[in-house]
Amino acid sequence: MYERYIRKFTLGDAMILVASTALAALAIRATLPAPFVFARQFLTTPGVRMRAFVAIRYGLSALIPILAALTSAVVAIRLRWPRPRLRRVARQPGTVACTIATMAAALEAGWIGGLLAVGSPLISPATVFVVLVNPVGFAVAAAWTALSMAGQWRPEIDWVDRVGRLCGAAWIGVAVVSDCCYFLIY
Repeated sequence: MYERYIRKFTLGDAMILVASTALAALAIRATLPAPFVFARQFLTTPGVRMRAFVAIRYGLSALIPILAALTSAVVAIRLRWPRPRLRRVARQPGTVACTIATMAAALEAGWIGGLLAVGSPLISPATVFVVLVNPVGFAVAAAWTALSMAGQWRPEIDWVDRVGRLCGAAWIGVAVVSDCCYFLIY
């Protein structure tokens, strides 16, 4: 019979979360324009639908670095002791979501970094994180679908897996919002 581990929130977990939040704030500050620049762009954008599109993109550009940092922090926290065996951890939907999201974000970041390095007109630093979200959200949805169809969906009762599942659902939701906001333009 499987022994359940109920992981308590520790000071080490808090330190990992604070460090990841600091990195997210640094990423937001480095890529987003200042709020007054956004306000000027927002007010000079013609049409209500285009203004909504600009506002959604700006909000996603601020939300995605926080979500990415939290996702990678959950992976780091889940790999700390005490934890179940790795075989059991690999079946937890929260851990699977965060691991797949971290790997997909790292692959996509390499691709986006290459485009930024050569000065591609396809991407700008202000929208770099919005471009990142679609492959990550769809990767999480595919991983959860595969986990469920294989009959390996084994959620834990501790806070780490619950936060991981919340992160996975947030990636999927942000990907849907990112795709749906293009319908505001047309």
